[in-house]
Amino acid sequence: TAWVLDSNRGLRLRSASSNFCSAAGSQSVPGIMARTEAAATKFGQARSVATGMPHRLILLKLLHRLQLPLTILAVCLAPGAASASTSVQCARTLDEELPPDRGIVNLSDYLARQGHRSSADVSTNFEIFNAEPSGTERYFKVHRSSGLVSTARRLDRDRLCQEVPGACCDRTKRCRITLQIKSDKEFTFIVGLAIDINDINDNAPRWNFLEVMREFSEAAAHGESLGLPLAEDADSLRFGVQRYEILPPKPPEFELEFSGQDASSSFSSDSAASQSLRLVLKRPLDREIRASYQFTLAAYDGGSPPLNGTVRVRVKVADENDESPVFKKQEYSQNVREDMQVGSEILQVAATDRDEGLNAKLKYSISSFSPRRIQELFAVDSATGVLRLRGRLDYERAKEHQFTVVAKDQSPVASRQGETKIVIRVKDVNDERPSVTVVSDSPRVTENLSTKPTVTVVTVTDQDSGDNGRVNCSLSSGTDMFSLELISGPHPSDGAQALWMYKLVTIRALDREADGIYNRPVTVVIRCADHGRPANTVSRTVHIEVEDVNDHAPEFDTSHFRFNVNERSRVGSEVFALRAEDKDYGANARLTYRLNGTDAFEVSADGRVSLRQRLDREAQPELQFSALAVDHGEPALTGSALVTVYVKDDNDHHPVIQGYFAFRLPENASIGHLIGKLNATDADEGPNARLHYRLATPPHLGPPGPACRSGCTRTAESSCPTGWTAKPVPATSSPQWSPTRRCTRPRRGAPPPPSSSTWTT
Repeated sequence: TAWVLDSNRGLRLRSASSNFCSAAGSQSVPGIMARTEAAATKFGQARSVATGMPHRLILLKLLHRLQLPLTILAVCLAPGAASASTSVQCARTLDEELPPDRGIVNLSDYLARQGHRSSADVSTNFEIFNAEPSGTERYFKVHRSSGLVSTARRLDRDRLCQEVPGACCDRTKRCRITLQIKSDKEFTFIVGLAIDINDINDNAPRWNFLEVMREFSEAAAHGESLGLPLAEDADSLRFGVQRYEILPPKPPEFELEFSGQDASSSFSSDSAASQSLRLVLKRPLDREIRASYQFTLAAYDGGSPPLNGTVRVRVKVADENDESPVFKKQEYSQNVREDMQVGSEILQVAATDRDEGLNAKLKYSISSFSPRRIQELFAVDSATGVLRLRGRLDYERAKEHQFTVVAKDQSPVASRQGETKIVIRVKDVNDERPSVTVVSDSPRVTENLSTKPTVTVVTVTDQDSGDNGRVNCSLSSGTDMFSLELISGPHPSDGAQALWMYKLVTIRALDREADGIYNRPVTVVIRCADHGRPANTVSRTVHIEVEDVNDHAPEFDTSHFRFNVNERSRVGSEVFALRAEDKDYGANARLTYRLNGTDAFEVSADGRVSLRQRLDREAQPELQFSALAVDHGEPALTGSALVTVYVKDDNDHHPVIQGYFAFRLPENASIGHLIGKLNATDADEGPNARLHYRLATPPHLGPPGPACRSGCTRTAESSCPTGWTAKPVPATSSPQWSPTRRCTRPRRGAPPPPSSSTWTT
């Protein structure tokens, strides 16, 4: 419910449907506060009984803070239910010509007084993200931390109209700018700041020409009149032109007749067409006595003191042409669609003149004093009076056009003219598509959030009217993850352009990996359509970046790695590689490898394992340890796998055989008789440990004896074998031989390392 506070009637109820109340008065602040408090208490008690909802009335004293003329706004806000984003309305009224950096309102204090508190987890970051009309946001700025809204440049209402199309251009209406301001990046609070700019009298009336020429016939009767052009004033209607006068010395033959609506009345969009200024003849003219008159015409506005402008008027007295053209109708009106084709006929005017000849031949035209916009939109056939459309109509720019059509006779002496009023009413058609603004085209949202965070805010406007300007928005893609929720719609009593505000929220916790999002953004298409027939539709694509949370631990290709490493591998050489993957993204997927339980190997950052110590299969044929993959998330997650390394043998050990053997042999042993067995060992394995035995004799004694795998020793023939040397043994009658016995094993790529032993038979 809205209340209006004025100096005569105090606090009074203005509207029962508004969600804010504005008040303006010109009395002392203590008096206003006392009367407001009493009325608000009474109203609040009644309202509380009726609804059970407490209400608060906030009185903002701008006089001392802004050093402006006394302007007080009282804003009533009913606390709503808690939500992810809260829409808060605020209104302020300013006088134009404010200098830059002039404070308007501190939003942090305003929200606190309204009982709105931000979460301690969200840092304050006020920012203007939308303005209606578009382009007016450059005139204001907001401090990110304190929320102080101030002027960014000199606030000139009249210049604002020229620089921003559609802003404050209707002199009969208030100049309102609406800023949408978010309190932080989460859009916890969205403040709709409505700023009304009061006009001050800073423009004087003026004409666009130095001299006006008029002509009266010397036969003109008392009371006949001719139209004079109106002065223009860029200020609002309150400070527009209020009166005209002829400055001294004033000729007694003429008077001014100024008619038009009062400045406080409701005007059409073309206020100049509702006023008229005429030069009225008060005394008879005699061309033979005086052929012309010259005087100064002044226009005064409604300021205090008033500003004025002047123009020189020259009146010529012509010979008699005593009948003026008369139109069949004093006013012609027509309703036309705004999509009418250029060149189409709108209506036809007709006038008659009771004179004869050239004095009765008429020529039609649009008054030369009509605004330029009228000259651009309409044209009249000078001979037939057919009015045609010359330019494209725009209902959103002007709903009605009023101007004057003149019929002038062709008298060569003193032509006469008649006038009629033309009223063209423009009917709206659905020719404007909805305008969709997204705060951020590439917003971000974090995965795994169980709440419904606000991803971004969408504002929609449509310049059409009625159903043609009523808009609904929805999602045409991404509906399994997101939804579009309406924050606020247009206020019928606001008077500003209709604006809808939506917030894009998640409908569930997003899982970047399970949803298959990975390293690409989620594409959401917002579709907005008006209610026209046919409807105008516009789509806006938003790419949403889903930020990764470190919710996946690294995983190795297998839980158990098995590798073979030769024991002859050099220290520092790469022997194998480990590989793990992490489904997360960025730093959460960047891995570092570690080894636990071994000093023999070391691993690089990319998983390549190199030898740190020399291996010895004979000492340790198998090594087992664990490998870890750690990501760079916060906190870091770790994956592990078991690693088993089998040390492959290298032929790095000589066969080992006893240095001396002794055997006994009967003297009559036959060939092939088993003398004994030689035992040798090799620490290697496989082929490297399989041994071959043969007699190794000196080279000058001939080739060595036959090889033997088992190490057995047999007689070869009855005489001493080749390479055996007999030597006497004391105290015995039997001969003794001492051959050298050598055993070997094969080795690839290198000669076999031998071991030898000697035995006595």
